[in-house]
Amino acid sequence: MIKKRLIYFIGLLLAFKTTICIGQMNEKKFRISGAVISQSSIPVTTGMVAAERLNSNGIVAQTVLDTTGKFILPQLAAGHYTLKIASIGYKIWTNNNIVLTDKDIDLQNLILLDSTTTLKAINIAGSTPPIRSENGKLIIDATNKIYQTSGNALNLIARLPAVSVVQDNIRINGTVQPVVLINGKRSPLSIQELKNLPANEIKKIELITAPGSEYDGNYNAVIDITLNKAKYVNGSNVNGYLGYGRNQFNQLYGGLGYVHQKDGGHYFQADYDYSKYSGLLDFESNRQTETSQFKNTYSEHSFSKQIPNSHSLRLNYEKPLNDKSKLGLSVRGIYGDYKENTLTNSTLVFIKPQAYGQEINSNNDISSINRSIASTLFYQLKIDSTSDLSMQVNHGYFDQDQHQQIDITNSAITGLNSTLNDVVSQTRLLTFNADLKKRWKDFRFKTGIKASTTTADNNLVYDTLAGSFYRRDSARTNNFAYDEQIFAGYVNASRAIKGFNLTAGVRYEYTRGSGDLVTTKQKFVREYGNLLPYFNISRDFFNRSLNIDLSYTRKLQRPAYSDLNPFSIISSPYTRIEGNPYLQPAIFNSYEANFNYKNINLNISYRKRDDVISQMPFYDFQSQILTLKMVNINNRKSLVFALSYIKEITKWYTLQVSGTLLNDEFNSQFNGKNYHLQGYNFTFTTLNTFTILPGFLFTANSYYTTSSVYDIYRFKPQSSITTGIRKEFLNKKIILVAEYRDMFLGMKDKMVQNTDGFQNEINQFRGSRTFDIRLEFDLQKLRQSIKSLNIRSSEEESRVKSR
Repeated sequence: MIKKRLIYFIGLLLAFKTTICIGQMNEKKFRISGAVISQSSIPVTTGMVAAERLNSNGIVAQTVLDTTGKFILPQLAAGHYTLKIASIGYKIWTNNNIVLTDKDIDLQNLILLDSTTTLKAINIAGSTPPIRSENGKLIIDATNKIYQTSGNALNLIARLPAVSVVQDNIRINGTVQPVVLINGKRSPLSIQELKNLPANEIKKIELITAPGSEYDGNYNAVIDITLNKAKYVNGSNVNGYLGYGRNQFNQLYGGLGYVHQKDGGHYFQADYDYSKYSGLLDFESNRQTETSQFKNTYSEHSFSKQIPNSHSLRLNYEKPLNDKSKLGLSVRGIYGDYKENTLTNSTLVFIKPQAYGQEINSNNDISSINRSIASTLFYQLKIDSTSDLSMQVNHGYFDQDQHQQIDITNSAITGLNSTLNDVVSQTRLLTFNADLKKRWKDFRFKTGIKASTTTADNNLVYDTLAGSFYRRDSARTNNFAYDEQIFAGYVNASRAIKGFNLTAGVRYEYTRGSGDLVTTKQKFVREYGNLLPYFNISRDFFNRSLNIDLSYTRKLQRPAYSDLNPFSIISSPYTRIEGNPYLQPAIFNSYEANFNYKNINLNISYRKRDDVISQMPFYDFQSQILTLKMVNINNRKSLVFALSYIKEITKWYTLQVSGTLLNDEFNSQFNGKNYHLQGYNFTFTTLNTFTILPGFLFTANSYYTTSSVYDIYRFKPQSSITTGIRKEFLNKKIILVAEYRDMFLGMKDKMVQNTDGFQNEINQFRGSRTFDIRLEFDLQKLRQSIKSLNIRSSEEESRVKSR
């Protein structure tokens, strides 16, 4: 009897347990989603979100914020939850009364207050991946220890996956030259400004190889730097840096910053930077020409010492007008002088039609003064909780005075005479931008307009030595004036649909430019309009561990203002450099697929560029003069596979490995002939960071690239080894950073050009082996070299070139 009752009881217990399990399986799941913004209504794009259920043990769900500040916590059972959001630079946001009953909860415009709280303030397992992909962007955590021995922003950028920096030229995937922005705003930074910006100011970097329609049509790729947030203080702070470098010459640089801010009130910042980056260029060229009428050889060897001095001053002021609007003013001024001395020895040997040789020695002295000032007036209005309007006016003035003297000795060849030339260049920019943003639950809309006008005036005066006197050379003297107007508008919409993030947009730009060669009385007008569409679709899989992203964009490349200048500048006795006022914009079509799984990222891209703007060599077989002229070549097609991996192997060792496989194809037409050049290139880099002691890091990095092709040139392989250290003192108030770059002189340029009847081998070295030491100090640990302001400078500034 007892046995039967026991069996009956066990059967009831099993039935009850099964009923509970079935009920749990059928229990409906809900989600908590939301959007997080700062006090300035800017999306907070980095941080952690965690949910704790009442009477449970710890966190039951967690995620990270995406690039639009959104988050989703799926598969939550009904119940009472506590939600916490933490992001570096903000106070922790907490809500203890989140109740899921019969529907999902969507929390919009959650505002984080500024603070210095770190993610350690709440116990969230795991951390943001060092590399992740979201909505067409590859996002890199710049605070990862593998990047911390970078002394400045340029050196940090050189360490990013699929990015190379050679001779201060930045390339992504070996093919695209990006613009560098701050906090997603239109403020393109120069190479000099990147060298002045301390790397420890940077929080994260976004690589955007297919920019959307909200970006200027001339932006073919973007590196967007996000700086560490400043905390609100009622007081002042001073920071700065000092540095010394050495290649074959001494390099000195330093900067000092001051910031004053009131909590909720005005903000004032002033930064001064000085640099003297002495450089060198060791150049060698060997030319061979042979046709039915001419045959000769020409060899040239030159050495240049370059001494640029730069003083820069940045002033920023921002003041809230009320709780919905604010006004800002930014002024940037740069004064620099540049000196260059080049000694050249050339030998020209004529074989046909008659045999004789000629040795030419020359001394080329260049000096220039560069002055620029750019100002931005900015206004932002928060219309309501879901709408924002921003407007800005930019004005820029850029002035360069250059003097060049070429003394040619022991030459009896007609046409090779000592010369003097003076070039005065002035560029003025005026730009207006307005942008409107509107947010709904799962839908975002953005539209904007732009209008700009540019005036460039270039005056060249040439004097040639005739006997013992210099006389005006009317054949070379000229004045070139250029005016350009750009009108643009765009719309951009994005929506989340069943786990997919869809973004589509289109931009239209109308450009009108007119040039006037005053001396020769030649005029031209170029007018064109471009429709630039953009599309992106992305989705996360496996609890956001895998992201797949597909995109298409169409962009253009306008010529730099100096590229339009037709002046002929003598760089050596048998070499000239010329611009081209008839250049047309290049058109870029880019298709991309990006796969990001945890610490692994794979990018596959195909780009086709038509009317590519390039500097091509034109050789005169009679005078033996080589002219490097800016022209539009037919097209360039590139297929790229870029793979990167970053991992903290142990607590004391972090590794980053990246490789890029590139298939490049060029179709060029010049001198009445068609040229086709195709080649493969593989680039491999490693970054190794070792934690010696707390606050003491050592790095050893390697770079290798195989032979490659560009235009009609074939380049030889290059390699480099770089080591560095970083040591922190006094709770990071003082930081010492040192680097020894290109230890074994592997970054020498070697290239070969071989066209019909003309072959040119070029070897050049720019002193890439450099030892650099930098000392940074911050009296209150307020990293304020550049504040995250909504103050932007004009996109057109990126097209102004100077020494």
